[in-house]
Amino acid sequence: MGRNRELFFALVLFLLEAAHAGELRIDRDIAQNPQKYNLLFELNNTTLSIAPHGFSLAPGPNAGLTIRYLTVKPGQKWQSFRIRATNIFYRLQAGDGELILQGSIASGTQSHDISSHRAAAEGRMLVLLLFPAMPSNIVQEVVLDYTGRQSLIAYPNPFVVGKGQLHIDYDLEADAQLTLEIYDSSGRLVRKLRQNELVSAKTHSKETTLWDGRSDSGMALASGVYYIWLRVRYLRGDLPSYETSFRVVLIR
Repeated sequence: MGRNRELFFALVLFLLEAAHAGELRIDRDIAQNPQKYNLLFELNNTTLSIAPHGFSLAPGPNAGLTIRYLTVKPGQKWQSFRIRATNIFYRLQAGDGELILQGSIASGTQSHDISSHRAAAEGRMLVLLLFPAMPSNIVQEVVLDYTGRQSLIAYPNPFVVGKGQLHIDYDLEADAQLTLEIYDSSGRLVRKLRQNELVSAKTHSKETTLWDGRSDSGMALASGVYYIWLRVRYLRGDLPSYETSFRVVLIR
């Protein structure tokens, strides 16, 4: 009965993960290592400092932080924008400069539905500009939600070590060069599951890799938050390559 209960909740969680396409979260972890998420941080007369609860921007003349390459996979669409910060001006625009929204926040959280904007509906690349308004300012997190077909999921999540393995499913529509890695919450690479590996696509366009919760050296990893990072480079020129990540919780 207990085993069936675990399988039932694992199935429910898997279906929920598949139905909710996901979110792109810009927080302390991404600010420390934006390259891991294929983002470009451009600082203009600004010092970026990492804090336990977010990241801060030290203002100067025309100070600001521009975050580029906020993208979703074809078939996915931006839905909402949420920012939690103190003393920050913000501007969200499409990659070509078309304004989607802008505003300021003294303290707290603001949320905006951006699904009706043409740039969001098309799932185009977005650019976020943040401008510190006062010396005491901080960005706890920025969240961009999207819907549509999800390219990477992992289950069960949370993953309890010793009760099976973590299943990592991802889209593979054609033969591709594939990299799949696990990072801890500090941005440290702990496991290389696949490294620039040439993989032949299956007829159902989904590929699965298993993870046992251990590092490359075989060490049992501690309980906590881990990030699965996937990069797919298709060999066919007519298919867009993509990079994406997925957050999992490991319990030991």
